[in-house]
Amino acid sequence: MNNNETFHFEARFAGNPDDGVLQGRAVAFNVVDSYRTSFDPAAFDLDGKRLPLLWGHDSDQVIGSVRSVSADQAGLNIEAKLNLAIPKAQEARALLQAGDISGLSIGFRRLAVDFRGEVTQDFH
Repeated sequence: MNNNETFHFEARFAGNPDDGVLQGRAVAFNVVDSYRTSFDPAAFDLDGKRLPLLWGHDSDQVIGSVRSVSADQAGLNIEAKLNLAIPKAQEARALLQAGDISGLSIGFRRLAVDFRGEVTQDFH
């Protein structure tokens, strides 16, 4: 298994869809998900980092940016803004509005992982 992973999460518009601001829970903490993975609250160190919002995990297709990342006891939350001057970002907004896609996925690099049993990975 490589060190780059992808996980999906539901996204919603933060207010007026015309603004292109999205919110979502990127990761639930201490819950075994459908990928048989569990994340510790200390798994992410993103304070103050501005992250690109990519279409299809393609670094050549930046469609906006993650504006804030916060963690609460339940999980990691993000707020992102589509750059609506970019046609692909307009397409992403239209697909979300129509319900043709319902979320985003996050990509990350594994720095530490513990294997519990044969199939559960604990990221911390």
